[in-house]
Amino acid sequence: MASLGMTMNPDGTLSTESGDHSFDPKNSADMVHGWKAFKKIFGAVKKLNGEGIIAGKTLDEKQVKALRRVGNEFKEQAKQAKRDGKVTPMHSLGSGDVNTGPPLAKYVTSRERVFSLGLDPEVELIAAEWFESLGYVSLHGDTHFAKGYWGGVVSEKDARLAVSVCTGTSDVSVVSGYDFSNWLPVPSVVDSLVLDFPDSKFVLFETPVEQWLNRIQFKAAEARKKGVKCGCISSTIGGVTPTQRSTSSACGDANHHVCDAYPCIWEKAFSNFEFDIVTWSEAYVNHIAKVKTSVPADRLLVVPLVGAHSPVTVARALGEFVGLTTTPDLFASQHPFEPHLMSFQSESRWETALFIGVGVVGLVILVAPNPWAGSQRRAGYEGFK
Repeated sequence: MASLGMTMNPDGTLSTESGDHSFDPKNSADMVHGWKAFKKIFGAVKKLNGEGIIAGKTLDEKQVKALRRVGNEFKEQAKQAKRDGKVTPMHSLGSGDVNTGPPLAKYVTSRERVFSLGLDPEVELIAAEWFESLGYVSLHGDTHFAKGYWGGVVSEKDARLAVSVCTGTSDVSVVSGYDFSNWLPVPSVVDSLVLDFPDSKFVLFETPVEQWLNRIQFKAAEARKKGVKCGCISSTIGGVTPTQRSTSSACGDANHHVCDAYPCIWEKAFSNFEFDIVTWSEAYVNHIAKVKTSVPADRLLVVPLVGAHSPVTVARALGEFVGLTTTPDLFASQHPFEPHLMSFQSESRWETALFIGVGVVGLVILVAPNPWAGSQRRAGYEGFK
C-alpha cells in the first residue's frame, strides 16, 4: 500500500503520502466500523508496509475524491430505495431458521445470510469451507459445496450469478438459496447485495497488498490456463479469440460452459483479465475503499489479516458479529477459522458404486453357505474312526 503512495491510518482510513485524503469525517464511522470492531477483540494492528512493490505509483487527489463520490452515491441509492419501498427481503435460507437447510454444527444456533466481499483467493476458499463445515450452504464463486454420503464434500457447479453478471442483468436473487456466498463475481455486485438482502451481514477479509498480489497472480494463471484449454481465450496474450469451445466435461455442461463467465468476471473485478501489477493493485485498493463506504455500518465486519491473530480469535469475532452462536467462546474453540481438509475428499459416482459393490460382495461371502462344508466334515470323521 505504501508503494501506491498510500498509508493506513490508525483508525483504518486510507490517506496518501502527499497529503491527507481520508474520507469525509462524517462518513468515517461507516468506513472504519469493521476495523474498530475487530481491533476491539484482537487489539491494535500494525500498519501495512508494501515498500518497493509498485515504485512511484500513487493515487492522486482526483482518484480519492472519485472513490468518495462513488461511496456516497451507493449510500444515497440505498436510502432512496428504502424510502421508495423497493427493498424486498428474500428469504429461503439465511433467515435464522435452524430447521432450513443441513444440520448445523455443534454450538451453531442460528442460520444467517452472509456475504464475503474479499479478493484474496486463499482466504475466501478457507471461508467457504469453514462456513460449509458449520452446516451453512456455501457458494464459492461458481462452486457449491455439499456434504457427500461418506463424510466427504461434493463440489457442484452453479454459475448462475456469474453468467448473470456477465450478461448485464446482475440478478443477485439467484443466490437467495445460499447461507454464505463469496468469491468472484460476488465482490462486483456489492451494491445490489446490500439493497436486495437487507437482513444480511457482510465480511471483508483485508490482506496486505504485497501478499495479495502473489496469491491473485497464481489464481489468475490457473484461471487463464483453464480458459485456454476450454477455448475461451487465445493461448497468447492479445491473440485472436478461438471460434470453437472445448466440449470436455471439465469445461462445463449443457447448462454452463466456463467461457460463459471467463474471462468476464475477472474483467469486472480488475478492469482487465490479464494480470497487471499496477492496474490490479489499484483495483484492489479501490475495492476495499468502496466496500467500507457502501455497506452500512452495522452490517460489515472488516477482518485485517495482519499480525498474529489466531484461528480461534478470528472464529470468535465472526461468530459474534454474524450472530450464528450464543456461546462464542465454546464455538470458537470448536470451530477455529482454518482450512478444512475434507474439501479435498471429493466423492464421484464411480467411487460410490465401487464402495457399494464391494459391500455387497462381502455380504454375500459372509451369509452364503459353504458347499464344501458337509463333505469336509464327513471326510474328517472317517479319518478319525
